[in-house]
Amino acid sequence: EENDSASLGLNFNDPHSWPNMTDKLRCCLVEHEPEQWKDADFTLSTSSDERRFSRDWLIKILPNGETVERKWLMYSETQRAVFCFPCMLFGKKSPSTPNIANPKRGFSDWKHLSPRIGEHENSPEHRQSYLSWRSFEMNIKHGTGIDSGLQRTLTEKEKWRTILKIILDAVIFCIKDNLALRGSSDIIGQSNSGIFLKLLEMISHYNPELAVHISNHKKGRVSYFSPAIQNEFINLLGNTVRQELISRIKETKYYSAGSSVDMVSFFGTVQRLFNFFVSSTSRWEILTNILKITLKGHSDTRWSSKARAIKSLSRQLPGVLQALQEISEQTSCPETVSTAESLMLQINFKFICTLLMWDRILSNIDCVSQALQTKGLSVDQAAKLINGLRRDEGVDAIMKDAANHAQSMDLSSEFPKKRNRKVRRLDSDEAQDEGFNITAEQAFKIQFNNVIDALNAQLQWRYETLSEISSDFEFLTGPALSNMPLSQIKKCATDLAMKYPKDLHATEIVTEIASFKFQAVAILPDCCTATPQALLNLIHQWCLSAAYPSIEIALRIFLTLPVTVAPCERSFSKLKLVKNYLRSSIGQQRLSNLAILSIEHTLTSLINFDAVIDEFASVKARRAPL
Repeated sequence: EENDSASLGLNFNDPHSWPNMTDKLRCCLVEHEPEQWKDADFTLSTSSDERRFSRDWLIKILPNGETVERKWLMYSETQRAVFCFPCMLFGKKSPSTPNIANPKRGFSDWKHLSPRIGEHENSPEHRQSYLSWRSFEMNIKHGTGIDSGLQRTLTEKEKWRTILKIILDAVIFCIKDNLALRGSSDIIGQSNSGIFLKLLEMISHYNPELAVHISNHKKGRVSYFSPAIQNEFINLLGNTVRQELISRIKETKYYSAGSSVDMVSFFGTVQRLFNFFVSSTSRWEILTNILKITLKGHSDTRWSSKARAIKSLSRQLPGVLQALQEISEQTSCPETVSTAESLMLQINFKFICTLLMWDRILSNIDCVSQALQTKGLSVDQAAKLINGLRRDEGVDAIMKDAANHAQSMDLSSEFPKKRNRKVRRLDSDEAQDEGFNITAEQAFKIQFNNVIDALNAQLQWRYETLSEISSDFEFLTGPALSNMPLSQIKKCATDLAMKYPKDLHATEIVTEIASFKFQAVAILPDCCTATPQALLNLIHQWCLSAAYPSIEIALRIFLTLPVTVAPCERSFSKLKLVKNYLRSSIGQQRLSNLAILSIEHTLTSLINFDAVIDEFASVKARRAPL
């Protein structure tokens, strides 16, 4: 890049001295990026009316309080004026009047910069030049542009960066899978060298640069394989993950973060059955070894655990009843016999009906519940899943299946009869209470219908709520951008800005959507089926946040709206996995970093290797060419 700029005679901060624009010049300027000189002495730009340029103009404040850098705006200390970088490179013509896009004069009328800069960045010409700039930049990065031969060649610096990236990958691989890095030997090739060195040895079979580095490794030379270096890498990775978590918490503005008594007693019986067997090794052995079955416990706050517990008991109820009978006949402990007989009495026709009822309900709920917890699920997708869940389970079909189950276990297929309790009628009562005439079968059907009605009511409420929210953002989808008229899209954008006045400005989002509708269709080949997530990825991939900041904010709001809310119900620990027998003498700092890297393994995979390597180089200050 330095050779190219020298051959072209470029002064990157003086657009007035730039020669006529060519592809080679554009490539050189795009690779260098615009110089904004944020630390320049702006007092030198003071005009006759005592006004001067301020670095505040390099940042745009959005309606929701967030800021977007105007990376397209460059200040020239030599010209003491501001210029529009993409318009100078890709603009169709140079205006004769003082303008931000004028490569000869720039703009230095500071008194009128406030309206001019807003008019310019919202103009179609600027937006088109900005898109051309980012598209040209993407071509250079991926080597698909016309001047791909101008890209940097592989240097010694890049070779060392490649080797360090491989070492970091090996460290992260071991950390994420809770593997001990070190062995009893620090020499690559020996059988007891440990997983880390063996992994590097294996990678060297497919990476010539690493193979040469290992073959040239001698005592006293830089290798970055030692245990001390491993600890430094782990410390840097741990600190990087911590800082990333803290920054996400600080910067992220939008983030997702009455029943029947008989039904409650039913789940209590299910848990008592599990506790009865799991509390004794001999009783548990009867289930697992002799009868080849097992049971699951459940949590009061986790529906997934209830589904697993009900499913295991429903499929294996005959075996559980057989185990209870064997225990009651073979055990000499009176307390155990009494508990087993009590549990056997509770497994009657009503219990079987309730068990089958909840098995069908929870199996459907659990599938949708797992889907609702999927990362990346949007509000509109959640609404469709919930709408498909609402259904009416037939009570007669459940009772018929329950009768077949009861007969296969030699149990009665009739509801247990209880003595009807007649409520005393007072003189002030106008009618006689006929509740005592309800049979056990009718009472079960009433409870069944109450459960179904309550579930459907909750699901209907959630579906309508999510659908209403989803309809507000419907215009920010591929099908809407492709097929919906522009006038209707503008109206939807205005309505959305009115609902989120602290985050969106109506005029700006309407202006942006008028251009984005056609840009998205032009850039995305499958725009007609694109999701909001795909549109947001498009904005970030093409670096269009500065061109469409309001649309980017609206998409972030929509995609971060929570589809479900659940409290933190369990804490997890990696101590047993991280501190195994191979790490009996591990230090506290290493253990802490390994734990956070293992817990946040998803974030660990997204670490910026270049930043970690640069920090590593600054800490070590070695003489190796980095």
